[in-house]
Amino acid sequence: MAGSSSLSDITQLIRVKEQELQSIHDLRCTQLEKMVEERDRIILDVAKKFESLRDDFNYNLSLLEARDLEIKKLEIMNGEKSRQLDEYEGSMRSMHMKVDMLGRKNSELMEKLAQEKSTSKVRKLNVFMHYNKLPTSYIYYLF
Repeated sequence: MAGSSSLSDITQLIRVKEQELQSIHDLRCTQLEKMVEERDRIILDVAKKFESLRDDFNYNLSLLEARDLEIKKLEIMNGEKSRQLDEYEGSMRSMHMKVDMLGRKNSELMEKLAQEKSTSKVRKLNVFMHYNKLPTSYIYYLF
């Protein structure tokens, strides 16, 4: 019986070891399943963050495109306004030159008119004195 008891002890020991190995195997499988679940959760989070970043990038890209389009419009408008300003300034310079020329002509005409008035008074006075036969010494009394 000593042989059968030792066989039964060995069998019992093998069963205990198999149970221990099964427990270790089950524990390792549970750990691996948890690691796979954690990896899947991380992958899902990273995918969500990537999608969010992609959406943000596309939104920012659309903003930049809209800004670039607006800049082009403003540059065109700025060029048109600069040309209009140049034309306006040229027109203003031309008008200032005309005003200056007309002012000089007006001054010349006013001087001529003053000279003609003065000449006309002298003539009238000479005619008056001639018809009235007055001496020229009376002219000093008149002025």
